[in-house]
Amino acid sequence: HSLPSPRSSFLPAVKRDVVNRMLQKEVDSQVNSQSISDADVEQYYKAHTNDFSRPDQVRLTQIVVKDRTKALKVAAEAKALPKGNNEALRALVSKSSEDEASRARGGDAGTIDRNTTSLPKAVVEAAFALAQVHDVSDPIQTEKGYTIIVLTQKQPGFSKSLAEAKGDIQSRLTYERRQQKRNTLMAEIRKKAEVQIDEAQLAKFSL
Repeated sequence: HSLPSPRSSFLPAVKRDVVNRMLQKEVDSQVNSQSISDADVEQYYKAHTNDFSRPDQVRLTQIVVKDRTKALKVAAEAKALPKGNNEALRALVSKSSEDEASRARGGDAGTIDRNTTSLPKAVVEAAFALAQVHDVSDPIQTEKGYTIIVLTQKQPGFSKSLAEAKGDIQSRLTYERRQQKRNTLMAEIRKKAEVQIDEAQLAKFSL
């Protein structure tokens, strides 16, 4: 195989390096953390409230049955399972749950907070009353019969004030704007390069 000529391999690399240096210098001079105003920070904070605050959340597995006697039996079986044995828990759900929709998901009810309305209020309250992950509730009476829940995850909530979040927001905005500025400058360079190439080709032809 023949080696590429120095002109065909070296010059384009040099041009790319020069362009990248020019872009970097231009972006650095125009976009930095000092260019992010307090108004920009506050606007971002208000538009992304979920990034800076979240209520306490839990995740749970539920087993729904119609009969109280069966519910007591299932609760006892759930409490006897090895803690954290998800396979055994799913097997118990598959064997015992009489709610087709939740049984199809292995009993997983997803992550909820105290304001969740997708589950009965009594179930939500019982979930947050459980102290430790893998704890099992006593049967909870609902419109569908009785629900036994197993706590599978706890996520403590948090809340950052605008002042606490300011540094993070400045970093995010700086990064986003640097990317935008670089893309804009690159588009301008490409546009100018295309014009020059067209003019060079047109110069070869005489009317």
